[in-house]
Amino acid sequence: MGDEPFLLVGSDEQSKVYDTLASAFANDPVERWLYPDLAEYHKHFPDFLAAFGGRAFQTETVWRLGDFAAVALWLPPGYRS
Repeated sequence: MGDEPFLLVGSDEQSKVYDTLASAFANDPVERWLYPDLAEYHKHFPDFLAAFGGRAFQTETVWRLGDFAAVALWLPPGYRS
């Protein structure tokens, strides 16, 4: 394993988090079924991500590995919006 640290991500870097996730899921069969056109996928998938994981920025539970090599959005146990 590398020596890159896991770092907390602030809400000012949301677009980098969504870009990382969009890149990771670009060839995922389910996501591409939802968005068959690649341009539409890149246009709308970040909104999909924000709808399901965006609240993690409010709870300060978004992490990145190094320079956004990987990201994680977590919601704490019992969290309710």
